[in-house]
Amino acid sequence: MDRIRMKWMYAVAAVAGCVLAISCKFFLVHSENLKLRSDSFRAQQSVEALQSKVLLLKQQLDTQQIKLQKSAAIINQVGPALIDDIQNVSQKSGNLKLKLLLREKGFELLPIENRNGIN
Repeated sequence: MDRIRMKWMYAVAAVAGCVLAISCKFFLVHSENLKLRSDSFRAQQSVEALQSKVLLLKQQLDTQQIKLQKSAAIINQVGPALIDDIQNVSQKSGNLKLKLLLREKGFELLPIENRNGIN
């Protein structure tokens, strides 16, 4: 009977050791899982913060693009007439510096009578 009892005690000790080993393994895996969840949560918060910054920057970009489009429309409406007026002034006043500046910027100086009927 002592032998059987000893075998049972060894078996119980072996099972208890296995349970302890499995419990330790479970604890370590669970701890690692909690750490990964925490890291994942922090990364998600960072992504959300960056997304809000990106949205704000996109809104600013859209606002700037609207301003640029409005400016381009004004330039297209006013620019040719303004250059024409500058050419008229440069030719009527004989301002050589103004004529050179216009040529340097690529504007052809036409005689006053050849420009859209503007005198």
